[in-house]
Parts: sequence; C-alpha cells; structure tokens
Amino acid sequence: MTELERLREARSFPALDDAAEQRARIRLEAAISGASAQPGRLRRHRRLAAAAGVGAALTVAALVVSALLPGHAGSPAGPQLADAARACTATQPASPHGCLLAISHLARRQALPGAGRIVYQRNLFVEAVKRFGPPGNQNSARFKSLAGAPRVFQVQRAVSEEIWLAPDGSGRTAAGKQGPAEPSSAWDAAAWRAADAPRLSQLLPWSRGFQPRTRDFPAGGVDEFYIGNSNLPAVLPAKDPLSVLPRDPTALEGWLRHAAWHQREAGPAAGACEPSLRGCSLGQRRDINNTVGTDITSFLRYPPTPPRLRAALFQVLARIPGARLLALTRDPGGRRAAAIQLPAQMNDGLDVIAFDTHDSRLLAEGSAAHGTDPAAIRWQHIYNLQTARVPGLGHRPAH
Repeated sequence: MTELERLREARSFPALDDAAEQRARIRLEAAISGASAQPGRLRRHRRLAAAAGVGAALTVAALVVSALLPGHAGSPAGPQLADAARACTATQPASPHGCLLAISHLARRQALPGAGRIVYQRNLFVEAVKRFGPPGNQNSARFKSLAGAPRVFQVQRAVSEEIWLAPDGSGRTAAGKQGPAEPSSAWDAAAWRAADAPRLSQLLPWSRGFQPRTRDFPAGGVDEFYIGNSNLPAVLPAKDPLSVLPRDPTALEGWLRHAAWHQREAGPAAGACEPSLRGCSLGQRRDINNTVGTDITSFLRYPPTPPRLRAALFQVLARIPGARLLALTRDPGGRRAAAIQLPAQMNDGLDVIAFDTHDSRLLAEGSAAHGTDPAAIRWQHIYNLQTARVPGLGHRPAH
C-alpha cells in the first residue's frame, strides 16, 4: 500500500457527489445563512499548519519546484470558513475571484504548531514519469498492446520528501526511495486499462533518482534554492529578499508588475512599453501579465513567505485574468481542496493549484492536460502532509 493509499484509507472520505455530500452542502448553506446575522467567534483548536517544500529533482517532467508555506493554528469564525467553502464550490469552470479572496482572509491567521526553531515539512513529489500511447510513440514500441492504445496515458513514480528550515535560511532536504509505478490520474488509469493494463513496473522501472538524496544548505542557501532558478533575483536583494515586497495588495500588484517588466528580456529597453503596460504591444502585455502570475505562485511556494504577504498575494492573484475555478474537490491525499487552473503560459501552462478552504494551505499542484475534470488532473506535487516546529535538523514531530 502506497503512502497516498494509506492517507485515503485513514480519512475514509465519501465520494463528493453522494447523498451524504448533498446533505452536508444543505447544512452548510443553512449555517451560512444563520451565521450572517451573528458576529464571528474564534474556535481555538490545534491544526496542522502549512509550509510546503521543494523537490530538487531534475526529472523527465522537469518537476523541480515544491513549496514550504506558513501554516495556520486556529480557524477563523464560522462565517469566514463557510464563505470560503461556498465561494470555492463550482459546478463548472468559473472565475476564482471570490474563492481567492475568501482564502486570502484565512491566510492572515497562521502559526506553526509545536515548539522549536526549525520548521519541518513532509511532502510527496513526482520524480519519474513516462507517457505511452498510439503508434509513433517511442515508448510504445516495446509493448505490443500499446500499439493500438486508444489514447495516450502517463505513468509515474513519486517519492516522499522531508524539509528542515532554520530562521537564517539554512536547512536540509531529504528524499526517500521511489514509490511504485502508478497511473498519473484517474483519466490515465482508464486509458491504461483500455490498453490491456500492461504491468506498470515494466512500463516505468524503478530508478535511483536524483543524487544526493539528502542535501544541506548553508545560511541563506534556501533563498537561492527556491527562487534562484527564476528571474526573481534580478529584482530582489540578496539578503532578506521578501523585505522589498509591499504588504498592501494594491501596492504589491504595482511592485509585481514593475518587477515583471524588468524581468522580461525587453526590460527597461522595451522602447515605449511601460510597467503600467502603456505603449506595450500585445505580446509584451501578455509576457508581463504571465510573469506577474508566475512570480505570485513562486512566492506562495517560498518557505519564508509570511501570512500577511501571502494574504496580499492571494488578492493580487484573484485579479489575474484567465484563471478558472475548476471545482471543490479532493487532492490525492483525500483532503478537501479548491482547484484553480492558472492562465495559459503561466508556470508552463495548464498549471492547477489546490488550496485548503479551511486554512489556505497549498495542498497540491499539477497539470490539467485533459480538460477541466478534476479526475484528469495529473498531480505532480502534494504538499503539507505533515508540518511542525522541531528542535533541530533531522528531528521529526512525534505525531
């Protein structure tokens, strides 16, 4: 049994469209109506907090970025929680504006559980992947049954990842062994069965993966690791890089747009093109807007991003045109999540990010390669399976 299967079994969640779910939604609407006339009250209870880590693997699918996001210790009052769940429920692809604004309110209240100065995070990420399908695909030549496969499908192997992060930017990442080969989504599983279900372990043999499996970072090394492979260092200070980002959403949007203008190849030499987009060609406008969105998701993945800045980032993301709210669904670990597809060309296109509607945690990231059906999303990173503060590097939380 894989780690994901253990998580799903432990949670024993019912299907989203069963009768119990419908009754729960009716109760939720009633709770929203009743709560709207009463002031909110804080519920003090312990929650898993958030921080998402990054897999350093240079894989076939180039899956090299994860996240470590701050967490949330106490839930907001009933109205905020109910509003987030309602705003993030979509029966068809819709604007994510209301959902992201609701999640922004949740993001302001965050604190990691446990004691200690080191942040610990456990995630999963896809390390190896192959695609198979119709004739002409080189991977299909070795398997006769795949020559007549009705459609392409994808097989992957995931690994567990642990992150330790110290206040000075030093830390450690440790990856486990590759898990079993499995279809990348329910859509891929159906296509694999239609191709006579060849043995998955033969389609994608086990490999050692990237090396070394454990990596230590000196002080400040985490900053370079998380954002050094983008163009952001061109607009950020080497020390305390987040210090220059405004916490006000409007000011932050202006900063991000100016930073995106500088990061593009045209940059300050773009002729009449200005950071406000005045005088910019259609292509320049598209590039700047896409860079703004990509930078937002980079900061949402970035370990030291504090709650107030995360809240502002959600509000700016809500204004990005072209994003779609796919559904209130479940991530691969069985956790309730709002799935949002980002605009084309952001994060290499077809990118889907999933957030917890209870506390704004980033839960998963993947690709909507075959439409907007959540069953067809190929999840590549699964975040926040366990998060806590621990005494030192190598320590793990008790529970």
